[in-house]
Amino acid sequence: MLGRFRLGPPEVAPIEESNVLWRLAALDYAPHGISRAARRRAGVPTDPEILTGTCVERATLLTFVLDGERRSQVHAGLARLWAIDRDALMAFYVRGQTLLQMSDEFEAPIGTIKRRLHVARKRLAKEVEDLTAV
Repeated sequence: MLGRFRLGPPEVAPIEESNVLWRLAALDYAPHGISRAARRRAGVPTDPEILTGTCVERATLLTFVLDGERRSQVHAGLARLWAIDRDALMAFYVRGQTLLQMSDEFEAPIGTIKRRLHVARKRLAKEVEDLTAV
């Protein structure tokens, strides 16, 4: 019985495509179990005419008010943070400084800058969460 399923000798019965063993054998020969055709994604048209036709921003009064409210909550949350957290967030997100530039400005290693950003984002999220809960 087991001889039927071994690959190689011509006397072995051919394996049908619907067979589980055929699928497993096909996966063994494809890198990472994914065929090249499955890894290749369909192209997305990026012509400006197509993009302007498909990207429609529906701005309403409600979205305008909510954006303003979120913005004010973020500013209020930033004001409640410690100065070092606020400075780190402002340098990275507002002024667009790189980690290396921030490292030079704050005279701290890059790892410390990453940690400060991580902690500051968490604290800001907690502050904004507290403001929305009120």
